[in-house]
Amino acid sequence: MKFFRQQIGVLSVLGGLLVLGIVLIGRLPQSLYKHPEYYLPAFGACFAVYCAAVVLVFKHKWDEKPVLWTIIAVALACRLAALVQPPSLSTDIYRYLWDGRINALGMNPYRYPPIAREMRPYRTWYWDTINHKKMVTMYPPLSQSFFLAVNRIAGERVFAYKTAFVLMDLITLGLVFWLLKVAGKPSSLALIYAWHPLVVMEIAGNGHQDALGIMLMTAAVLAAGLELSRKDGGKLSALAGFLVGLSIMAKGYVAAAVPIFARRRPLVFLGFVALAVVPLVGLYWGNGVIMQGLEQYMKNRIRNASLFDWTNQLLQHFTKDHLKLTRMMAAAALLAVVGRMAVKPASGLEDLAGRVMASVGALFLLSHTVYPWYAVWLIPLLCISFSPGWFLFTGLVSMAYLNPVPHVNPWVMKVEYPPVLLLLAWEALRKRLKQKTDRR
Repeated sequence: MKFFRQQIGVLSVLGGLLVLGIVLIGRLPQSLYKHPEYYLPAFGACFAVYCAAVVLVFKHKWDEKPVLWTIIAVALACRLAALVQPPSLSTDIYRYLWDGRINALGMNPYRYPPIAREMRPYRTWYWDTINHKKMVTMYPPLSQSFFLAVNRIAGERVFAYKTAFVLMDLITLGLVFWLLKVAGKPSSLALIYAWHPLVVMEIAGNGHQDALGIMLMTAAVLAAGLELSRKDGGKLSALAGFLVGLSIMAKGYVAAAVPIFARRRPLVFLGFVALAVVPLVGLYWGNGVIMQGLEQYMKNRIRNASLFDWTNQLLQHFTKDHLKLTRMMAAAALLAVVGRMAVKPASGLEDLAGRVMASVGALFLLSHTVYPWYAVWLIPLLCISFSPGWFLFTGLVSMAYLNPVPHVNPWVMKVEYPPVLLLLAWEALRKRLKQKTDRR
């Protein structure tokens, strides 16, 4: 008992240091996206403290209530400390406010970009802060409906939008606890998500709407995982499909994992994906204007990319159509990776979570744009199926703030990605060798 109390004390101290680190980030000069050299050392210190806590929970595998309450208390304190900070690393939230405003006025946010002449009468106090004014919105229909709901309930307030995203984040944490129970794993592993400084800073701090899609993806993994343990899981397969469809309509990254989810009951699953997607697309269709956002994203600049950028740089020595060819090769590689994982159904919840994580992670590695908050999509799944490579990725991806445009600090990707790729390759090799050994 004395040793247990000592270890709880150590965990509490680490939690206190993490909260202090988040508070101190709020004391840094604002507009941190212009001064990432201030933010990254502070984030690195928080991540180091967090890693020490992760080591503790893996070592002791606690399930006792005092540990769980400590984890929850620190998680809430971190989020509160970040919630009251202005979103100083990104201006995305002002685009959410604008989209919510245009929705509330009864207009289709996919029709006109903010800078359009037709939008001049609707400009407001934060108009100068909106990013990508020449582009129509790139956020999918469910996110648009969410922005509208927040606008109707709380108006055009940054704090209200951030609070809404934190609520989604806390639901995700609750789902992680549920997933761990279903998987038969120690509930203290929820700390991997609950205390991760990337989750705290990108959702509670910067207010990224990814929280909505991540929550729906996590719920879909839970439904699909429960289906694996039951003989008659048709209803759960339908639920998983509907949740995946909603997640795609919040932000489309989980689309990469559709073959993984659909492996057992493809018709039921895909039918309910369509049931979620089609009405939302129809709501904002507007003679096809909804497709403009996706087309813009596909033409977006290369930003903090790894395999995509390196392939593109190589191909530009051989062809003028290097970017088009790179996109085709990246799509083919993603299909090959996900297709290989979908050959056989997942053997259980942990296997399913690992495959979904690998699919979404592969999408990021093969994408032309990777922002730090994208990696938050992987973190709930790390609690169920831990991967050192993807865990390292969540720690290093914030280096992207040093590379706001391709010609500024181009060395960043050469430091950020090779350790991750090497670790992932080592994991894949070790898994393959284990499978060969098990067959003998």
